[in-house]
Amino acid sequence: ESYEYLEEQDCYVHPNGKRFVRVADRVSKKKSGYQTTSKVYRCFDWNEDGQKTKSLYFTEKLNHYRQKSWENITSEEGIVERINRSIQAEGVFSKIK
Repeated sequence: ESYEYLEEQDCYVHPNGKRFVRVADRVSKKKSGYQTTSKVYRCFDWNEDGQKTKSLYFTEKLNHYRQKSWENITSEEGIVERINRSIQAEGVFSKIK
């Protein structure tokens, strides 16, 4: 689903109009020692529909990498690389058959 982000209020809006307000930052540490910080957004009026309170978790670093990846694959060079990759993969599969 696509949530709209309202930067001036630091909240997300669900397509049905419900608002998710930032309530905390959550730090989690992996066994390897890698530490991530996630922003926690919660919708407090979700219970009106008979469901539990709903939460969203966003990691800025992950969103940054997603954006960078999207820019790379939609660039001129990325499009050429994807076309070449699809052609190369076909050659390998034809030998297997």
